[in-house]
Amino acid sequence: MKQTILKWGLGGLMATSFLAGQAQQINPMTEAVIRNYSEILAEDPKDYLTLYDRASQYYNIGDYDRALSDLDMALQYTPESEKAYRQAEYSLKADILSTQKKYEESIAATNAALNVDPASQPDLYRLGNLYLLVEKPEEALKAFDRLQRENSRSQEGFYGMAKANVQLGRKDEAEKLIKEIENLGKQSFITYCRIGDLYADMGNVQEATTNYAIAYSMEDGNPRPVESLKYLARKNPRPVLEIIESIIQSKPDNIPVRYLNAIIAYDAGMYPHAEKAVKELATAMDEDSAAVYRMMAMSQLAQNKLDEALQSIETAERLAPGSAGVLVDKAEILLNQNPEKAYQVATEALKLNNDESTLMLAANAAMLSGKYDQATEYLNEVVLINPANAEALLLRGYLNTEYKKDGKAGVADYTRAGNVNQDGSVANMVYAALGKSKVNKKLDADGLINQATAKAGKNKDDLYLIAVYFAQTGNLEKSKEYVDKALENGYSNVYNLVGNNSPLFNLSPIHHLLVKQ
Repeated sequence: MKQTILKWGLGGLMATSFLAGQAQQINPMTEAVIRNYSEILAEDPKDYLTLYDRASQYYNIGDYDRALSDLDMALQYTPESEKAYRQAEYSLKADILSTQKKYEESIAATNAALNVDPASQPDLYRLGNLYLLVEKPEEALKAFDRLQRENSRSQEGFYGMAKANVQLGRKDEAEKLIKEIENLGKQSFITYCRIGDLYADMGNVQEATTNYAIAYSMEDGNPRPVESLKYLARKNPRPVLEIIESIIQSKPDNIPVRYLNAIIAYDAGMYPHAEKAVKELATAMDEDSAAVYRMMAMSQLAQNKLDEALQSIETAERLAPGSAGVLVDKAEILLNQNPEKAYQVATEALKLNNDESTLMLAANAAMLSGKYDQATEYLNEVVLINPANAEALLLRGYLNTEYKKDGKAGVADYTRAGNVNQDGSVANMVYAALGKSKVNKKLDADGLINQATAKAGKNKDDLYLIAVYFAQTGNLEKSKEYVDKALENGYSNVYNLVGNNSPLFNLSPIHHLLVKQ
């Protein structure tokens, strides 16, 4: 069990985001392979095998436009008699188009692949799933039925048919298919993940949670069951946690499920529950774990229990000296109560892990302790790593304007932040709106924040970010309104509400309006 705890660590609590569709940095080996293919094609531009191979390399690095261009040329030159190659080309094209969320075009490419090889099971499975994505369940059902006829023991076929029936509102049919799914794979954790997915789609939280928990208990370390439970709990955490608690009560020595209880509560923002769960976990375990005390510390920080959080993270530090993750958490806890010490700890963390989030933490600590040149260096490095990091651009703009009195540089950074490519998230809309507001583009800022508020719905974290925007742009009444909405929808990070004074991204302008909890 110690291995499980260390494997998940606190990393299992944190979400990592990537820019969708952005090509990865090409490593030298891949670059050499592509260059070799290009040299071959310079000699023979109609070499369809090499065109396909180069398209595959482009696909692997996320350069989808070049991959599609090569595939279209390959299809132009591949003889009709070479059915296996044409099927592979259409199939890869369909995968790329699906990745780009061009679902109708992907359906057309998949059907073209199936015209070449009507029995291709991967293409039939993709076709069914594509029809589900465009909400054509009857067409999906036909595709999965074809798959089932090709392979009568295909769990994927039964799973797809069940999903189509759920979309059609035929829950009784879906229940029958769930039994078939289970019969085909009782020893596989993925079976219970799939059953959990189906019950989640049907709105049956109890069965969904139970099946995800079974999957979790079967597969040590695989993220699928935990991520599924997190997703389920973010919408409505209480029933999910109640079911997990009932599993614990029936078997109190079940350490993995106790750990799951703490992870899900923390991720869902149920910090008092998470703290209680992790304390019970620490008591039940045979030996102490740094990951457990990290989770305890961060749960306490979110409740603004700063002294307890510091004590917990120092315990984690004793258990895992020199851990970058522990140092980052410690710096976060110290940030507003002892920024000088936070800066020292953050710089130690940077020696071990020079990533964007650690650099941002070090920049905040440097700013709060008056080390403006060092803060600038850290923010410069973040922007070099990721030119689209709107938070870094905004913070550097704030630093230049408020502390270094370089208004021109500040305006440049705010302008860049306001024009960063959007991924459609509420967070990026808020950051862009904040950038535009700082350069007096009020109409643009209002338009973006209106889009953000419309999209936020009842998402407590998005509502909190909108409250931060209004606080930082001087609309204190509106900020308080959105804080109240966030609270109504379960937001419970007391530290962010009343304790966090980190530059720019805080509610300090309305702290006097908030009741400390």
